[in-house]
Amino acid sequence: ELQAINSFLPWVQISEMAADQWARNLGIQVDVVELERTLFINRARDNEHQMAVWTNNGSSILYLFPRHAIPVDPTEAFMGPAFAQWFVSGGERGIEPTDPNLLRIYDLFNSLSGATEEERNAAVQEIWRILVDQQYGIGTVGQSSALMGVRVVSNDLANVPDRACIAQHCRTPGGMHPEQFFYTNPERREG
Repeated sequence: ELQAINSFLPWVQISEMAADQWARNLGIQVDVVELERTLFINRARDNEHQMAVWTNNGSSILYLFPRHAIPVDPTEAFMGPAFAQWFVSGGERGIEPTDPNLLRIYDLFNSLSGATEEERNAAVQEIWRILVDQQYGIGTVGQSSALMGVRVVSNDLANVPDRACIAQHCRTPGGMHPEQFFYTNPERREG
């Protein structure tokens, strides 16, 4: 069973397309189930799901927003909520992973705090190598502008930064301070 919601993107329809391809090309039967968002999150958090579809936003900078790539946050650890509970509780709750690769990822992730930039980059690169080799999750399109949007600015809009961070950790579009944008054309200001 593949659980999905229709929030942010048409995840249910995307999941149905994937399920159709898996059936035709791999012989794998998947039932796509649409859930309301709160129920979806609660079931995933409580480990009451087989598969779940969600965005991968933020994982481009793994040490800032890792929860969509590795199970470190019990609220959105779709690839192992019980492992995430074990990780954040220091082993007091949840289930300790037996996979040495996942344990290595946890060791590397714990090493990021206080590491130099060079050490941090090396650790994150090793984490990504393990994730690619082990395939704990199935990525489809990466960091899509469909979710976080694209930056298009009218010539009449002023005080807009020349560059913008379009990513989860930037809290798009808040980092651009849109409250300070204004129209240079007086007719546009009125309305």
